[in-house]
Amino acid sequence: MQSILVKNLKSISDSGNIAIKPITIFVGANSSGKSSLLRIFPLLKQTFENRLREPLLWNGGYVDFGSFKDVLADNTNADSMTLGFTFKSIRMPRPFHGNKHDFKIEIGLSKAQVGGLSYVSSINLTIDDDDKITISIGQNHQIVSLNVNKTDIFVNQRDLISTESGRLLPFIIAKNEVEKRPGFLVRPYWRYPSMGYLFEKRLISLINSKFSKKSGFESKQDTINSINYVPRSEFREHLAQRQVAGTTFRRSILSTACTSDDNLNEVRDVWLSGTLNFLFLLFNEILCANAKNIEYVTPLRIIADRFYRLQGLAVDTIDPLGRNLAVFIDNLSKEKHDRFTNWTMEHLGFSVRANQDMRHITLEITEDSSGIYHNLIDAGFGYSQILPIAIQLWHSSERQKVNYRINARNQWPENAQLKIVAMEQPELHLHPTLQAKLAEAFVSSIERAKANNIELRLVIETHSETIINRIGYQIRNRAIDSNDVNIVLFEKKPSSAVTSVREVRYDDKGYLVDWPYGFFLPKED
Repeated sequence: MQSILVKNLKSISDSGNIAIKPITIFVGANSSGKSSLLRIFPLLKQTFENRLREPLLWNGGYVDFGSFKDVLADNTNADSMTLGFTFKSIRMPRPFHGNKHDFKIEIGLSKAQVGGLSYVSSINLTIDDDDKITISIGQNHQIVSLNVNKTDIFVNQRDLISTESGRLLPFIIAKNEVEKRPGFLVRPYWRYPSMGYLFEKRLISLINSKFSKKSGFESKQDTINSINYVPRSEFREHLAQRQVAGTTFRRSILSTACTSDDNLNEVRDVWLSGTLNFLFLLFNEILCANAKNIEYVTPLRIIADRFYRLQGLAVDTIDPLGRNLAVFIDNLSKEKHDRFTNWTMEHLGFSVRANQDMRHITLEITEDSSGIYHNLIDAGFGYSQILPIAIQLWHSSERQKVNYRINARNQWPENAQLKIVAMEQPELHLHPTLQAKLAEAFVSSIERAKANNIELRLVIETHSETIINRIGYQIRNRAIDSNDVNIVLFEKKPSSAVTSVREVRYDDKGYLVDWPYGFFLPKED
């Protein structure tokens, strides 16, 4: 996941494509939409952890957006919202020939007339900046329009409807399962569920009208079945080289006098539309894999207790509120615990250990190497607030035994494991000195993750001038490259309910470029 986009989310009418870099920081005034955008990440996580009746789980275990109507509350003229993602260099199986491709997808959501739930009302998909697919879906789930580039796929879309897939993206199916009729092959990549009959029928009709009617029916079927995705400029040669194509068929394709580029493009567009369910299945799987590797830290973490009940749980994730910190630390092996305490002492100036008796666990902290530990509850409220963040940073950059979810073709994910940690206001209750150390810990966790072949992305919502400045200091000292940091500025004019979102950046010396003057200062009369 390279970038994210939202439209008509609370006060944000259009965020534009926001690059998700190793460190992405959201800054802005209160009630400017920062948290709403950041909470898209835990929203995805809670969505893909459940099977749903609507595309997104607005009210779940991590975040509560209310209902779909509440999502649009600040955009009174809007009746839909859009959620978009950009993926780079995704290796795809056949019929995309095992090559890497770039994808941009925007999913429109609207309120259903009955029940108040949302449904997918539009899908815009771009492949390699070369192919654009647009789908419009009506209230009754009927496909209103389906266009691939300049080709209107069906004159009458009443033959197609969308159906719930149990994930974010729906499937498109033919009414009455017409693809089961005998005499037509069901493409392997059209079976989720299949709508192959209609597309194959359209392709055979195109071939008969645009190329040659002399070729046999089975030859044309086999040719369609052997097509792979190639750039538009290479499609004529690719089609002609299909080994199953007959001599007459191949000759008509190669002849520009017999077959214009427009005719070939139309064939290619109709063929591409037949892969939509295959693409939607893979995007759902990719989004699911990304969502499962999202971790979330809430703005207010749980207050430390003097004792925690001893439980026989094997814990390998941290609760967003930090409620299971004691059990998590107690579960660490000695080797991992030593690595954790050494990391926190080096970068944050403290270390934590878990002591247990027969019934309870206590968390103890030390700020030096004297070996004198104190109960966490006696060490100050700030430590209880930074500890969940420290554990999350260390754990997310720690080498793990990876259990990848692989699709049926074992083609992805790539070698690096993607992890996204979204956190709100990590600076709460921290002295500026500790805020600066926390900023350095952000950078350290990114570099540590790279060494462990983990693609770690930190998405941080903050009001801390200290964190912003310290990240710049780290850039100046070459601890992190300026291209690995993105600052996203949320600006809301007093007279307007709409927030504008724009990206600013650091230069190579750590100075902010295009930063608004007096951003952290009160407005003067």
